[in-house]
Amino acid sequence: MAVVIALGESDPSEVILKDIAIIFLSVISVVLLLFANPVGKFLRDEGIDVITRIFGLLLLANAVGSILTSRAKFLPGLTQ
Repeated sequence: MAVVIALGESDPSEVILKDIAIIFLSVISVVLLLFANPVGKFLRDEGIDVITRIFGLLLLANAVGSILTSRAKFLPGLTQ
């Protein structure tokens, strides 16, 4: 879904690129889901907890960056 949103404003002649990106990411998602059980057994609860915390931190950084970008766009006097 993020790929469709990100590429949604691009040139309409690049429809093939969008389709290839969606298919590629769909295949990667299916492969990851097929190997989720073996990876979960390998990582155990501690490894999954570490990965969850890392991705939570990345999500937080993305949210803060988005908020700061929006603030700079709507309140340009505060971006110093």
